[in-house]
Order: sequence, then structure tokens, then C-alpha cells
Amino acid sequence: MAEILQMQGLLTLKGRRENSAPALARVVQPSPGWVDAGLHRDAAIRVNILKMEPSTQNTALKLHIQTAAAVAGPWKDLISYDGYTLPLPKEDVQGASTGAVGSGLELERFLRWCVDPSVVAEDTDWTICFEVWVTLK
Repeated sequence: MAEILQMQGLLTLKGRRENSAPALARVVQPSPGWVDAGLHRDAAIRVNILKMEPSTQNTALKLHIQTAAAVAGPWKDLISYDGYTLPLPKEDVQGASTGAVGSGLELERFLRWCVDPSVVAEDTDWTICFEVWVTLK
């Protein structure tokens, strides 16, 4: 039987990269929200991105869905989105323990999201508004 989980309710994150500031660190989902898919073989991940800026080529904000075999990692990007090559809203991305996800990586035990503003240009504001649903089978 399938189990549907809201991995992340609608969330808006905003930041700014100041002039001459070093690249910003990734914003990682707090651990209580991580999904433990250990008892399941397959997962369908639904990402709804309502806003993602900046969205210019080579300086786009990035959203990653990551997976790891253990809480301590290492964490790998399973699916990645950026504002330049943004998927259609509510696009379904299918994944399986056999590595059928677009990245070619295998679905491991844990899932989380991560926002990466490291390539955002200097003196630039960034914003992302998104939600993530996971169906485990």
C-alpha cells in the first residue's frame, strides 16, 4: 500500500548575496522533516515550485532533492531544479531503488531537500517558494 507524505509544506526562503561576499552555503531541510524510505522499494517525488529567482543562466538558484543511506551521509543530489530550467509546476518525478530517477542515482534510505544559492551573483536577492510530496510504495 502506498504512503503519501508531505516532505515539505509550502515554504518561502529569501536571502541576499552582498557585493564581495563569499558564496553562500546551502540551506538544508531540518532533520525532523527528512523522509525515511527504508521499508519501501519505490518513491514518486512531486515538487511544486511556485517561485524561484534569480533564474538567469549560470547564476540560477538551485533546489536539490537528496538521498543518503545514513543520516550522517554522504548525501547525493537525486533530483535538481534551477530557475533557468525549471520544470512545469507539479511535475512528477518517478524514482525507484533500481536507480530509475533522472540523475541515475539509486534511491537510498533517507530523503531531504536542499537549496543552493552558491552561484547567485553578487548584489542579488534570491527567493524560492516550494513544497515537496513523496509517495512511498
